[in-house]
Amino acid sequence: MTNLSVLALLCVAAGLGGCGAQAVPGREEPARASVQAAQALVSQSGADCETQITTLDMSVCGGLALALEEERMDRYFKLAQARLEPDAEALRGLAEAQSLWATYADAECKAVARGFDGGSIQGVMTVGCRIVLTRERSHTIWANHLQYMDSTPPPVPEPLVSVAEERAQTSAN
Repeated sequence: MTNLSVLALLCVAAGLGGCGAQAVPGREEPARASVQAAQALVSQSGADCETQITTLDMSVCGGLALALEEERMDRYFKLAQARLEPDAEALRGLAEAQSLWATYADAECKAVARGFDGGSIQGVMTVGCRIVLTRERSHTIWANHLQYMDSTPPPVPEPLVSVAEERAQTSAN
């Protein structure tokens, strides 16, 4: 399930229609579009992402957190592709691994969701699962494809914290 479809489901569950969360064919940066859709949903719903007291807040803010994590993963993946570009076989391997990861993440998070069938927290748990797996995948891409064997620093930071925490740390410095 793509993040845009998660956002659409969250919008429907929140009584906000589909929120316009749909993929734009041919668009070069779907991850960016997903973040923009999630930000619009937070604004439209009035969700409080600082306290996240209600299930609606958790759902909507989780959708934004997931969109940000997917955007980071996409950025790291593109950097890895660029680094591997001279080696067509390695590039195919990376693409295959990403496809298999997406299949795994969908299945795992569906299994998590089944444990909450019928509950209002089901969407929150599903999105939470996807956030964790996406952050882990970003780290795997970083560790396996974006580090150098010499003292050259990686082109992007190690994804140990959420994108929101990373941004807060960066702005504090």
